Amino acid sequence: MSVDPALVRDVQTTLERDGDQTFLRMATGHTAKWPGITFQPPGESWDLSRFAEIAVRVENVDSAPVTVNCRVDSPGRDGETSSLTGHVTLEPGQTETLRVPLTRRVPDALADK
Repeated sequence: MSVDPALVRDVQTTLERDGDQTFLRMATGHTAKWPGITFQPPGESWDLSRFAEIAVRVENVDSAPVTVNCRVDSPGRDGETSSLTGHVTLEPGQTETLRVPLTRRVPDALADK
């Protein structure tokens, strides 16, 4: 996937290229309470109903371990009770795929079935 800079609302990131690959480099630290990257859809939201998960390849290029979290919020929700999360802890130099399963809420009419 190519990263569209217009969709990135970020804290402490730079968009970089290596050959034909584009990636985001994020520096963490204590200058922001929650350092992170937010991908803002061009409209109100993305329709992810066709997908089973969101997968992001992450690499720790620092000399200390780091835990990377990914939160997916539903439109119009508070970001705490209606979100899905995944995380991965990376040792220095380690690359992993962070996955967030896109679980579906059972409709109220079927909840007790």
